[in-house]
Amino acid sequence: MIFIAGISPRLKQLGFAGGICSTCKASGRLHIVKQSQCVSLFFIPLIPFGGEYIATCGSCASVFALRKEAGKRFEREPERPLSSHDFEVIKNNHCMRCSRCGHRAEPGFVYCPGCGSRL
Repeated sequence: MIFIAGISPRLKQLGFAGGICSTCKASGRLHIVKQSQCVSLFFIPLIPFGGEYIATCGSCASVFALRKEAGKRFEREPERPLSSHDFEVIKNNHCMRCSRCGHRAEPGFVYCPGCGSRL
């Protein structure tokens, strides 16, 4: 008898949490996802194990790790607000923009590459 088994990643979308992004300071929605591994038998996922919670800012697309206990609490009560202490920055996608024309400026730029005004 032949058995086909394996381990594969599994993503579960938990919903949106309101709050303020710690990188871009925009108030908006953070998209919360649970990432775990799953044991499969004959390509049917059976047993999930492990897991971490990831949040993504809707404004700047920065990625945050959500503390495990805060993620479990969000799964049970999605309407309960999350604090900024529950998040740790994984990837900061926020960049500086010119207040005059909105052009993207890299860190260390003194003048806007789009319009030439002082940043």
